[in-house]
Amino acid sequence: MPKRRPSSKKNPAPLWLGLLAVLALVLFGGGEMFAFVRSDTGRLLLWRHLHLGDRAHAVRIIGKHVRAGLAAAGVPAASVREEVATASGGPALRWRTELPRDGSPTQVNFAVSQAVEKAGAQVLEARETPGKGGALTVSMTIGLPGRPTHELVVALPGVDPESGEAREVRVAIVLFGLADDPASAQALLARGEPFAVITPAIGKERDPLLRLAREGRREVVLQVPMEPEDYPRANPGPGTLLVNMPPNKIGKLTRDYLGRAGDVVAVANLQGSFAAQDEPFMEAFFKELKREGVSFLHLSPPSRSVAREVAARLGVAYDEPTAIFDDEARSSSPKSLDRAWDSVVERATRRRQGVVLLRATPASVRWAKEALVPKRLGDVRIVPLGTVIHRMAKK
Repeated sequence: MPKRRPSSKKNPAPLWLGLLAVLALVLFGGGEMFAFVRSDTGRLLLWRHLHLGDRAHAVRIIGKHVRAGLAAAGVPAASVREEVATASGGPALRWRTELPRDGSPTQVNFAVSQAVEKAGAQVLEARETPGKGGALTVSMTIGLPGRPTHELVVALPGVDPESGEAREVRVAIVLFGLADDPASAQALLARGEPFAVITPAIGKERDPLLRLAREGRREVVLQVPMEPEDYPRANPGPGTLLVNMPPNKIGKLTRDYLGRAGDVVAVANLQGSFAAQDEPFMEAFFKELKREGVSFLHLSPPSRSVAREVAARLGVAYDEPTAIFDDEARSSSPKSLDRAWDSVVERATRRRQGVVLLRATPASVRWAKEALVPKRLGDVRIVPLGTVIHRMAKK
């Protein structure tokens, strides 16, 4: 019986499947391209390189992102004054806002830069102009290369050099290590100065210290343990927020710490040198602080820390202490504390304010008794922490 020859006809299914796959890719790519050119970034890109679209539309897009940056830096929309520029070839709009005395033009500059860069624009030029009494004006030209659209002027007011306010230097003192030396802690808290106190976010010492602070009507700084370099050899203890935790767990633990502590003026870090270098970690942590309207006091930030930049982008109030008196407070001689305090006063005088962390020890009790008196203080006034750090309104 003759053998049947194999059929020369091929199954068309693979060919049709291939064509359908190519068609799907074309449609997907077309959809993605359409979505891109309809986005703010795509429209600015077309306006910049292909001269498609009009300038007025680009001005609206960039203006929207400038406002987002101002909002992230905590600048109220009502404080921004707007006027139309008349000179041809320059920015179309001029915006001006005045910050409070404790505001930070640098933080505003960074937040606005981050916001406009998301749309493909940029801060083309930024100039700082110092004025009398510590005044500072930052002028930013914003837009696309060769096509400026906005001029933003951020002003920080000064004070009359002849006024008493100009001479006054406000310094806040925050006590820490209270559980290590309860007798020294009680002696310092019995004084009349408005010292703030640091309490741990977790552990058996938290509740007694919180009660002590509440009974004395003291501001509370909640210290949250964060992952340091060389963890777990260096270990802040149980409940430490770790870099490899999912963002939702970092947020949940932070919410729990804040909820158990009640009203706090700020959150500080316990160690955390590694966490401060991790942008996703700091984003997850700062989002919870922003939700609660709580400031961050960053203790001993490492050189590669991204915390300040992330805080500025998210609109979180961020500060660093002027000094931390730890070894000086452990010394048996008050001269170490006197020298450290003189250095703080010198630095605080330039900014008119400062923040000092002071460990509770017998030496610091003796030093406070001798140094924190009107004759020795001069133009320095010890003030509550909340009056010298950046603050956010609670939502």
